[in-house]
Amino acid sequence: MALPAPSGGSITTAADQSSLTGYSSDTALTPAIQTIWSKEILFQAMPVLRFEQFAVKKTELGVMPGLTVNFMRYTNLGVDQSTGATLTEGTRMEPSALSASQIQITVSERGQAISVTELLLNASFDDVMASSSRLLGRHMAQSMDIEARNT
Repeated sequence: MALPAPSGGSITTAADQSSLTGYSSDTALTPAIQTIWSKEILFQAMPVLRFEQFAVKKTELGVMPGLTVNFMRYTNLGVDQSTGATLTEGTRMEPSALSASQIQITVSERGQAISVTELLLNASFDDVMASSSRLLGRHMAQSMDIEARNT
């Protein structure tokens, strides 16, 4: 039993090399070509977070009530730009004065939220909650790095 030829198409022969697929160029195959969706999510490259390694973490906040934490900041010692800190044999070192200042940091809340609907959770081909958690974690890391840099 022979099936009918597709509409708009023709069977090619060795003499007709214009179409190797057997279809002429006027046939539209767009309904047959589907869009492909990947479950892989593309995230933008995350910068290297550098400033937290230089931060001093204090734990006094949970011990005593209040929203301010006091710190002592010591002033750097002066360095001679031409000789550095060279010593001369037999000469006594001149001591430098130690100076400090008190700084105060007020604790405040930081945060970000993402809202998703029940429809999105049920209809999405992706795990929206996992992707949202990843984005919130990256936002927290960048925010903490900026806070450490600006302090």
